[in-house]
Amino acid sequence: ARWAELMIQHEITVWHSVPALLEMFVNHISDRADLCPQSLRLVLLGGDWIPVNLPDRLKAMVKGVHMVSMGGATECSMDSTIYDIEAPSSNWKSIPYGVPMANQLAYVLDSRFNPLPIGVPGELYLGGIGVGSGYLNRAQLTAEKFVPNPFSGVPGDRMYRTGDLVRYMLDGNLELLGRIDFQVKVRGYRVELGEIASTLCQHSAVKEALVVANDIEQGTPSKGKQLVAYVVQQLQGNDEGAPSNQSQTEHISQWQQIYAETYSETSDTHDPTFNIIGWNSSYTGLPIPLEEMREWVDQSIQRILALQPTRILELACGTGLLLFKVAPHCEKYVGVDFSNEGLNYIRQQLARPELDMSQVTLLQRMADNFEGIEPDSFDLVILHSVVQLFPGIDYLLRVLEGAINAVQPGGFIFVGDVISLPLLEAFHTSVQLFQAPSWVSKAELRQRVQKAMNKEEQLFLDPAFFTALMQHHPKITQIEIQLRRGRFLNEMTRFRFDVVLHIGGEIEAKKEIQWLDWQEQKMTISAVHKLLTEAEPEIMGIASVPNSRLAAEVTVVELLASSNGPETVEDMRATLDQMTQNGFIDPEDFWAISDKLPYDVSINWSTSVSSFDVLFRHRMAGSANLSRSRPPGPHGKVSIKPWSNYANNPLQSAMARRLVPELRTFLQEKLPDYMAPSTFVLLDALPLSPNGKVDRRALPPPDQTRPEGTADFVSPRNPVEEVVASIWAEVFDFEQVGIHDNFLEMGGHSLLAIQIMSRLLDVFPVELPLRYLFASPNVAELVKRIEEAGNDAGVEVMEIARMLISVAQLSDQKVKSILAGEADDTSILKQL
Repeated sequence: ARWAELMIQHEITVWHSVPALLEMFVNHISDRADLCPQSLRLVLLGGDWIPVNLPDRLKAMVKGVHMVSMGGATECSMDSTIYDIEAPSSNWKSIPYGVPMANQLAYVLDSRFNPLPIGVPGELYLGGIGVGSGYLNRAQLTAEKFVPNPFSGVPGDRMYRTGDLVRYMLDGNLELLGRIDFQVKVRGYRVELGEIASTLCQHSAVKEALVVANDIEQGTPSKGKQLVAYVVQQLQGNDEGAPSNQSQTEHISQWQQIYAETYSETSDTHDPTFNIIGWNSSYTGLPIPLEEMREWVDQSIQRILALQPTRILELACGTGLLLFKVAPHCEKYVGVDFSNEGLNYIRQQLARPELDMSQVTLLQRMADNFEGIEPDSFDLVILHSVVQLFPGIDYLLRVLEGAINAVQPGGFIFVGDVISLPLLEAFHTSVQLFQAPSWVSKAELRQRVQKAMNKEEQLFLDPAFFTALMQHHPKITQIEIQLRRGRFLNEMTRFRFDVVLHIGGEIEAKKEIQWLDWQEQKMTISAVHKLLTEAEPEIMGIASVPNSRLAAEVTVVELLASSNGPETVEDMRATLDQMTQNGFIDPEDFWAISDKLPYDVSINWSTSVSSFDVLFRHRMAGSANLSRSRPPGPHGKVSIKPWSNYANNPLQSAMARRLVPELRTFLQEKLPDYMAPSTFVLLDALPLSPNGKVDRRALPPPDQTRPEGTADFVSPRNPVEEVVASIWAEVFDFEQVGIHDNFLEMGGHSLLAIQIMSRLLDVFPVELPLRYLFASPNVAELVKRIEEAGNDAGVEVMEIARMLISVAQLSDQKVKSILAGEADDTSILKQL
């Protein structure tokens, strides 16, 4: 953003950059037309490989810009070759190096310094006036890299061997193919890693790619090298982080299927207006205790009723947890949900004579569908515990845009029970520490946390998103962000927050606040109580109060990041047991003050996720805009950032599961089998060194191994177990799954469960409710359920599994010939 602003301000016409920096620049301005520096006329690129699609992307945003690539080496005055980029070819593997600059020379030679003809790959040697004298105090390396030039008549003339693998094209330009030192031998074949990466970049869904060859660990069945492809996806949408409409639809459909089945089950509660079916713990997978759920609902209802609404639109009303308690206080209540099962449940309850709520209207639709809803027709829109189900932040923006239009001036939008993005790592660390066996090492626990974060399919939001939204949308006049209330220590009170958006109306006067620092001034709850009682300040803020709710989670995150300390889960748990809560404060201790003194209390996260800020406002002081009067920190004034920076990408793992098979097929059509990577690792971006080049040492190691669990590995014992285990392995992206491996210990959650059950239903035509997987959370137990369902339905599940295995063992050519009717294998034809 700063680069763009400087270019606009100073009317810069020429910019020199390495491609990695230009890639970052293009990504940032792709959704910000106001930042596109239209004065820019020439871009000089030198250094790394240039993505083939990068010039076209920049030209589409900056009209009339011209791009020139320059290749070479630091040892040869940086740049020695030049190429005028006009219209990149779809057949290119990279932007050409071009031709030597004036007074520079370029040779394509074999290992014996023989010049190579057009089209034959060889090493690039650079000569001419740009060649340096050598490396300071490194005579041996100088002799190796700076060699005599046999093509020059000048005594002592030398050329520099670059290590680049290139070839001449028909038009006389040099084409970069890779690096000589990146050539490896795999299964007896000489492989050029750059060629594989270039081929991957030809796929429309790939923005960047890098291929490395790793040594296969000893003790594994195969020895030698394995090819690992690191891929940065080319995401589709208006924002660089915005997923496609198809991906969003699939994501929502999966949640729809989950809730359709969940709501069809019977609730355990005796109160039909308090149906908490489906509210399960992320730690155990079991239902959250009734008393904890009741506290969670009551706290939300209190905050909603405090807004004194009369006309409410609730998006995602579920089974009516809020509706049944809030609607009696309103003259109009419209409940919207995508689940017909949930709406039918509410209708059944409303039909009871004692629940006379004629003011309630129910609509089945998606949350972003505001068709027929008049502008300014509600004084409150509720989005409670639903944001986490959205497929991405762009979907949330559409919903909020519709909600803002539906609220009259002076009304509110209540966004409740939002999961905090800054606490994403702390949340998964907490869950994985709870689920891991005691003997698991620190390194493995760290891997489990990272896997869980990568596969997270719920939307986590940074509270700063709402501050940025207020700066972006003029109708939002004030925001209130608060931690969730509750004395029970659970995932809702620790990791979530509520937001109230004030829409339209008069902007309240801003008042300055005197902030006190909790730790610097060594404050206590009793000291705060005394200060409020004696001084009676109109407004008072206390910053950086250590949060007891997150003390353990933050400690474990620090232990995992440290090279010292406990080395096993058992030792970490012992360390936590020995922790004292001295100095840590429960936010409820501050909220309790409002019950005794005439002060309203607001609590939000501080500059550190392990602490919070408290704001006291005297009830007789009148209104004041306090949302912008926070102490300096990330949730105060927000700098311009793309929307995708304020949230995770819930579709990342789903897109990865689709993309990797696509890439395998794509490479099979273009490259020999021995050049196909065995493992794909998807990254948000390739790690870069300080000078902008790819830092290969920072690449994360691939991990497709089965996670260590409490059960020993046991292979499938029959065809049905083999089919089910293969489906589990594919969904989890593991090399193998044992029949006793636990679904939750492997990182399973609701969306993965629905994917597994959907694939099983495609294979076995029997009734398989989603609850089967949670009741039988390993392959062996689940297969028993499948076989029982098969017996009840008269379906031979064992024969189906045998057929699938035999078909899976056929070669691609055999399958094609069978489908074309050319094969004479009648048994296979009958099976098909």
